[in-house]
Amino acid sequence: MGLGDDLMVTGYAEQEKKKYPEKQVVVGNLSEKKIYESPIYLNNPNITPIKSIDRGKPIHFINYHDKNRPYIDYQNSNNNNLHWNMNFSQIPGKLYFSDDEKNKAKEIVNTAVRQWE
Repeated sequence: MGLGDDLMVTGYAEQEKKKYPEKQVVVGNLSEKKIYESPIYLNNPNITPIKSIDRGKPIHFINYHDKNRPYIDYQNSNNNNLHWNMNFSQIPGKLYFSDDEKNKAKEIVNTAVRQWE
């Protein structure tokens, strides 16, 4: 999947974490038993990083991968032509920045403001 798909799944992760606050939420391919990581998931309080998974706690799996994207109508698609699921409505995703990233962004903005004055 690409970064756009990774960002899209963060909206689902937020909803699922609200439904199942006691569970660790992960994203991946359930049939292949793979959990995905992405730079988009960094600092996201709704997605448990692979390194932080506690096998003693329940896991909620979001089955979101190359062959399971809700915006594609797989029944009417083929290798040569994709059809979009026109009933699909995206839940907005979110990025979560570290304090270091936020501080660097403030420095960049402050430098630009000084140059514009």
